[in-house]
Amino acid sequence: MIHVSRCFRGTQEGLGERVCPLGERFALDVAQIPKSLPRWTSKLRMTSSSPASVSNLIRAPESVEAVGSSARAQEEPLLRLLLERIDPEAPAAIFRVPGRIELFGKHTDYAGGRSITCASDRALVFLAQPSKEPGVRVFDRVRGEEVVIDPGQGEASGPDWKLYSEVGLRRLAADFGGFRGGALISFASDLPSESGMSSSSALLIGTCLCALAAAQLRDYEAFLRVFQDLPRLAEYLACVEAGRAFEGLDSADGVGTRGGSEDHVAILCSEAERFSTYSYLPANRESTCRLASERVVAVAFSGLHAHKAGAAKEEYNLASRLASELHDLCESAAGRKFRHLAEALAVWGYSNALQSIPPDRTDLQRRLEHFQSESNEWVPMASRALTQEDFEFLGRLAKESQRAAETLLRNQTPETSFLAAWAYEAGADAASSFGAGFGGSVWAIVRAGRAPEFLREWRRTYEDQFPEAASQAAFWSFRPDRACERLA
Repeated sequence: MIHVSRCFRGTQEGLGERVCPLGERFALDVAQIPKSLPRWTSKLRMTSSSPASVSNLIRAPESVEAVGSSARAQEEPLLRLLLERIDPEAPAAIFRVPGRIELFGKHTDYAGGRSITCASDRALVFLAQPSKEPGVRVFDRVRGEEVVIDPGQGEASGPDWKLYSEVGLRRLAADFGGFRGGALISFASDLPSESGMSSSSALLIGTCLCALAAAQLRDYEAFLRVFQDLPRLAEYLACVEAGRAFEGLDSADGVGTRGGSEDHVAILCSEAERFSTYSYLPANRESTCRLASERVVAVAFSGLHAHKAGAAKEEYNLASRLASELHDLCESAAGRKFRHLAEALAVWGYSNALQSIPPDRTDLQRRLEHFQSESNEWVPMASRALTQEDFEFLGRLAKESQRAAETLLRNQTPETSFLAAWAYEAGADAASSFGAGFGGSVWAIVRAGRAPEFLREWRRTYEDQFPEAASQAAFWSFRPDRACERLA
């Protein structure tokens, strides 16, 4: 049983316009967050480097009275908001879990394909403390909703953010003997929800990390033996979300979507200032490249929330189901096993795979063409273009990727197609939609000096064309940011 109570509603008269993890638009009043923190927080040690190991990331909470300075807290409004509720006498763990941007690699990861990603500057920030009470209490500090989860009982339920927290906690408890104690977890976000930037996966990851640190698994040592590096942990958490088995760990109810591990790998393994090219199943980093110093990533959240529940879930899962069907056809026709569709194409070949498709299955033909083009052609070429700073060629590749999403995946909307096309008119080097589709966001690579003007024109033109969607939209720019990190 899940208990949800209304605890706090953020003011509507704010300075910083943000979108909460539930998809409800609100204005977070940054002015009402304390500019200075209680005196005890000056002893809260903050670190900004990525953890060297899983054990470092999920180490036990540290005594507030025992640790160093909090310069980072003074710079992070979301963290200041969370620190209002902290018990200064209890140990605490603080995490920053970013969203992710996908440049290339639409719907490839769950079939063993490739993608190019980076971490967003916007994130969810979590604060966790041990609790003497059983269960895990998760509090959305901005939305004002509180969820009490017993990881050892019941089935995952609920269409909103609580489903992701619950699925993660219950799978961890089932796989590693339950938790030793309870935990109090609060979080706040400036990452637009249902925007194609993986806010849901970030919520699942953040909740799990908080519980691992604050509540601690009974089989903690077994957990560390299984997960000695972050890519492996990312793959496991992706299986948790999708409800799949992971090696010797049985499957369990997931959130209902058939996704891969791209989001989780990007959130846990990205590098600041750099794009990473990964292949998946298993996760393998093929290359990284630094974004040219005079460029930034501009993002437009269309205002159309990319829902993954109800009827929308079937649309979201269609591309995954077709990829699975292609994999089965290849195995049947080839008379051998392949780990995934990517291996079938690498070993058996695209032409053979195409010939195995029944003539009347044009949906499978389109899906195969898209996967081959996106994963095996455009991702490697885009990675080289970024490395060589060949933005003209990158732009041509991005146009092809966008066109394929519209004609082959058929998961675009007029809003996302317009944003991608108009970005070029406004002078972007390259632009394309990203995420699961059916809403979400568009990225653009632009010159840093022109970014403010570009964003104003992008927003203004979008407001003229799609005023209703634009009322929920968000536009900003950034450089590739840090992966998930332990701040204290």
